Amino acid sequence: MRAGRSTVLTAPLLYNSSCWHPRIYPNGLLFRITVSGITESAFVSLLTVAILVANLMVIVTINSDRYTKFIHPQPRYLVTSLACNDLAIGLLVTPLAAFSALVHCWPYSEIVCQIQALLRAALPQQNAMILVFMAVDRYTCMLHPDKYHKHSSKKGCMLVLSLTLVGSLTAFGAAVIRRGGYFYNGNGLMACEPFYQRPSLRILAACLFYFPTTMALMYFYGSALHVDRLRHRQQINICAVLVQPMLPNSAGKNALDEASDRLASKELRQSIRTTRAMGAVALGFIVAVTPWTIQEVVTACTGTKVRIFVFIHNMILALIF
Repeated sequence: MRAGRSTVLTAPLLYNSSCWHPRIYPNGLLFRITVSGITESAFVSLLTVAILVANLMVIVTINSDRYTKFIHPQPRYLVTSLACNDLAIGLLVTPLAAFSALVHCWPYSEIVCQIQALLRAALPQQNAMILVFMAVDRYTCMLHPDKYHKHSSKKGCMLVLSLTLVGSLTAFGAAVIRRGGYFYNGNGLMACEPFYQRPSLRILAACLFYFPTTMALMYFYGSALHVDRLRHRQQINICAVLVQPMLPNSAGKNALDEASDRLASKELRQSIRTTRAMGAVALGFIVAVTPWTIQEVVTACTGTKVRIFVFIHNMILALIF
């Protein structure tokens, strides 16, 4: 049935989707295993392994002694935090979905469903905020490098990451902690998700997740890369002010200029490489989340969804973010 704007929805009881419900478990769970269930469970298991391996590689590589000299500390902390969030999803969300996808019911307790629904909502939201902060970081570094290197610090970065995590957990915890604020979604990832009582709230949540993040990413990265193009055309150097204090006071004028140019050029190339890499991550976010946002709006308006499309897209979304 189509859900109108003023329709108040009620979350389906988790007990009705539990594997231990009498209607589901009359002959044992083995009788519920099908070929499609085995396929979906295997896909979720492979997805879990891919998430764990990929994000562990990112964390180890980007924090290794060999790589730290090619990236500034602040973007390194942000990328590490982004990978840690995805690693948490690979440890606490997708592994649990492997067995539920196999038997097409929820085999765990209600508190596990509640926690999973909270993580499914809060961690992607924090990822979106981290991506925005990464874009602001690159924008400031490319346009105002003197201010960037003067004010960027590990403590400030950790403070921002902590506030975004606490804010995301608090906002979605207030919605999920109440009874009826979560449900087991038998489509897609076969996991628990937050439940919105009104279709308008679901549309609002999807739009607030998508549009501010996308607009910020496009503006900040677009501005940073535009400055890079102008720099190549006009051959200007915006980083020379950073390296002059690092040179000996006794150096001659020519040596000062040459050393300044070399260090500034190295600093500039490092900033450009980091900006382009983070811009590629932001582009991947936009490409992955755009179909999801459209799906959420259409589902909220019509009350219907195509199960196979939801399953495949949620797999890709979980793999990327």
